[in-house]
Amino acid sequence: MKIRFRDAQKSDVRALRKIEKNSFSTDKYKSSRISLKAFREYVCSDDYRLVLAANQQDKVAGYVLVDVSKEDQSAANIDSLAVHSRFRESGVASGLLKQAFSVASEEGFPAITFEMHENNPVIPALLSTDWVGCSEDYRQKQYYDDGGTAIHFIKTFDGPLSDL
Repeated sequence: MKIRFRDAQKSDVRALRKIEKNSFSTDKYKSSRISLKAFREYVCSDDYRLVLAANQQDKVAGYVLVDVSKEDQSAANIDSLAVHSRFRESGVASGLLKQAFSVASEEGFPAITFEMHENNPVIPALLSTDWVGCSEDYRQKQYYDDGGTAIHFIKTFDGPLSDL
């Protein structure tokens, strides 16, 4: 399956919202989900980059939302990453991570951060994959609505990202 990556557009927000809603359906507090209005604002924002993955028919497969605001930040941050259930385990998430890393580097950040629920099954693969190069920064107990611990990760950029 051929996947391409591009910046999201206003016409994509309904598909993005649907993926986000389905990906995070177990959240105890639904108010933490990204609304249609917020997706529209992110598409037009200078402080965020919203990159999506699409297949050859331009069906949205997933997205990554990267906070690149320079105010009070020494690192870019991945605010959200979600993949449509039909496209999981096909390399879309790793492609979106690579896109986020590239965005952060292009914006001049020396690092990027993100957090994941301690029960996320992706964590072992994330830490064992050489190209990712992420390390655990710290843990924050009771971070998520279900009382779960967040594991905060950081990736520093030591050079060009052409090897990704």
